[in-house]
Amino acid sequence: MSRICIVVLTWNAPTRTLQCLDSLLPVLAQGHATLVVCDNDLGSELLSQLHDWARTQFVPSEIGSADLVLIENGANLGYAAGNNVGIRWAMEHGGFDAVWLLNPDCRVDANALLALQRCAAAHPRAALIGSTLLDDDGSGHIQYAGGARYHPLLTWFHPIHRGQPVERVDALPTALLDYVSGAAQYIRLSALADLGLLSEDYFLFYEELDLAQRIKAEGWQLHWCRESLVWHRGGVSTGADPVSTAYHENLSTLIFTAQHHPGLLIPAALIRTGVKAWLAAVRFDTQIWRALWRAYGDFFVGGLRRWPKPANEPRIIFSGRLPSD
Repeated sequence: MSRICIVVLTWNAPTRTLQCLDSLLPVLAQGHATLVVCDNDLGSELLSQLHDWARTQFVPSEIGSADLVLIENGANLGYAAGNNVGIRWAMEHGGFDAVWLLNPDCRVDANALLALQRCAAAHPRAALIGSTLLDDDGSGHIQYAGGARYHPLLTWFHPIHRGQPVERVDALPTALLDYVSGAAQYIRLSALADLGLLSEDYFLFYEELDLAQRIKAEGWQLHWCRESLVWHRGGVSTGADPVSTAYHENLSTLIFTAQHHPGLLIPAALIRTGVKAWLAAVRFDTQIWRALWRAYGDFFVGGLRRWPKPANEPRIIFSGRLPSD
């Protein structure tokens, strides 16, 4: 069985985060995965709670034999750079065939990773594999069947089979994916060795779409593993500030369009402006405008950029093994 590094990037939402980690304990007990938790929430009570949880569930051990590694990132690095800390750890320590990136607002079925490993073995050219993401509200409805389609001119997303009951998952047709949902994506490390890691041009949003485009350009494939079930709350890990969230979504849209569809940049920006103007009027929400114009101003003045590096380097603060019976 292949060895997998599960990377969970944490920021805020301690209750949901600990529920996510608890759901991963049966996966780790199967013996072919290591969990790397990368904390972006510097100085908050979450890191202390993570440390307490780790000491409760694991016996301290050397890095080389660890089932869990807890890393303090040193700052809020955003989604791409924060996850890259865990991906680099997996590459540097060797022995891993893939990473499984999970949002902290997910809960996983005990056999979700086994299903992904079987799919990877059956589809050797699939570099990105998405689970069946379900709404974590008790409805049993599909949120993403692996991923979504994307229309670059309208900057419009269409989650595959959204709203379908999970009972129909085996009967649903396999659809073409433009990207695998970043909430739960299984990535072959051999593909990343050729392509590089998640692009740190993006702080939040569009990282998974950028990665999918680069992967497909190199002849790799995307795949939906319908047997891998993951419950996803959605929106918990992006934060409570709607203006900041909308700002990053608008800015990342421009960055992605400029990089992958440069000829559509101006028409896509104008269409997006019209849609946002309509939404602002209908909802009587000036925050929509604030986020849009701040993002447009920063992009068209600053252009493509990388986010500032933190003063503190990431550091490992705990490593441990599951206790033996």
